[in-house]
Order: sequence, then structure tokens, then C-alpha cells
Amino acid sequence: MVLFGLILLGVAIGCFLAYRNARAKLGEILLTQTSSIQDVSERAAAVAEALGSGYSSDYTEIKGEMESPELLSSALARRDCVYYRASVTREWEEEEWYKDDEGKQQKRIHKGRDTLFSETRHVPFYVRDETGRLKVDPSGADIDLESTLSRFEPEHGLHFSGSQLRLGEITLHLDGGLPALARGRRTLGYRFEEAIFPPTGALYLLGTVQDHGGTLTLTKPQEKGQRYIISHKSEEELVSQQDQNSKLFFWGSVATGIGGLLLTLAGLVTGNTGF
Repeated sequence: MVLFGLILLGVAIGCFLAYRNARAKLGEILLTQTSSIQDVSERAAAVAEALGSGYSSDYTEIKGEMESPELLSSALARRDCVYYRASVTREWEEEEWYKDDEGKQQKRIHKGRDTLFSETRHVPFYVRDETGRLKVDPSGADIDLESTLSRFEPEHGLHFSGSQLRLGEITLHLDGGLPALARGRRTLGYRFEEAIFPPTGALYLLGTVQDHGGTLTLTKPQEKGQRYIISHKSEEELVSQQDQNSKLFFWGSVATGIGGLLLTLAGLVTGNTGF
């Protein structure tokens, strides 16, 4: 009972930290003023005139349409995008022995996973409003990605040929081939995950416009607490989402915190230190 209570208290702490993060993100979105690309260009020009190029740093919010002169093809689903994150993991299980509270040997099933492939790639793109165009470097951003693949496939559904893994139209090259499983482990299957940022649509951007040798680029802020957000959602949608998330995390923290505290105290009183 005590152990279960402590686990719930740990969950409560995690929910509270997530609540604080959601509230901070909401505050940044609400409090940061929207600028046109012409506005940031004029401010950067004023700084460059006074100090020279490379000194302007302007934390702001920008809205516009996306332009993508350079495209990527995602690793698994082969979708056009400017950013993707893809992974393939092997899930397995094994029997293991442990001692229970009475010191007796017991057997249980332990499950785990190995990462066979993990890749994140991105290319710069542009945002355009009615006043101009601005380059965007997505490195380090909090990006609203679109899931293109989330699939678990049993081992017999895959085909292996040398260093290549094939699932339907998906062909993936594994450097060094498929790693051998440790002795005693049995493969359950393989999980494929991929998410992308599509190359077209309206953009909401929150970040720092930096002067890189005369070229203005939206980048990740260096100041502590400042956010870097890239999304196809509108500001109103992001505000609603963060508000809902913060409420869920807050009440989740309260519920698990109270439950964890009560279980821990009850376990200490009764002497039940297990689950």
C-alpha cells in the first residue's frame, strides 16, 4: 500500500510540473504581441543602423502562410514535409525470477523494447504575410506534428533481407542489420511511429527573429523562459488547448496527490509497505 501511495505521489508531482509548463506556455502566447514581418524588419534595420548587422534579437509572435521551397520525404510514410520524426522499436518479453516479501522465488514476465531506428530531420522554410517574407529555422522548436504512422506489427508480418526491413510499402535500411536479441528474450513485434510537419497552410509562430549577417531568421530564443512554438493551429486554438491541458493536469495532480497521501499514511499505520 505504501509503495502504491508513493507511486501516486510521484504521478502527482509529474502532473503538477506539466500543469506549470502548460500555464507558462499559455502565458507566453497570450502576452506576446503579434508583429508583422515589416515591423520586425524595420526594428532590425534600426538596430543594424546603430550597431551593425548581427545584433538584432526580437522576441515576437508572427502569423502568416507557409512557403516551402525545399521539401523532405519522411522516412517511413514517404510524405512531403519540412520536419519529421520517425522511429522503429522492437518489443520483447522474457521470464525473470525475483524474491517476494516472504523471500520466496517467484517468476514473472518482464517486457522491454529496443530502438532499431530513430531519425529526426528538418529543413528551413518561410512564413509570408501581407508585408513580406521571413525565414524560419525549426531547430529546437515545440512543433505541432501530424501523425502519419502509428502501428504495431507482429514479427511474422515483416520481411527481412540482409540489412533491409520491409512492411508493405515501407522499406527501411538498418545499419549493421537486425541486432540479435539477448538470450531468453522473445520478440513480440515491431512498433512504427512517425510524425511530420506538413509543408503548406497557415502558420502561428512564437520565437526570436535574429539578424544573421543581414538575413532575418526566426529561431529558438536564448532567454530563459521564452518559448519557441511552430504550429498550423490558430492562436485561439492553441490558447484553448493549453487552457484545457492545464486544467486536466491540475486536477490530475490534486486527485493523485490526495490518493497517494492517503494510501501512504494508511500503509504506514497498518504496516502494509507493499502494493
